[in-house]
Amino acid sequence: MPGTDEGSEWRTHAEVLRAAGVTVLLHRYPRADSRLPPFDTFIPSVDAAADEMYADFKKLITAAT
Repeated sequence: MPGTDEGSEWRTHAEVLRAAGVTVLLHRYPRADSRLPPFDTFIPSVDAAADEMYADFKKLITAAT
């Protein structure tokens, strides 16, 4: 999408997941070059033991992409 950065795209995906009731956590990683801002990524918090929830999560990811 023109005029957006990669970070805003990740935020949009996180908003879709949150709206569906999935807990999404922000993880911040430092860059190797300290002059650059840290790298942010959103990681869904999913209970691996819940097969049905995992299947629903996969459907949400497919729909959001």
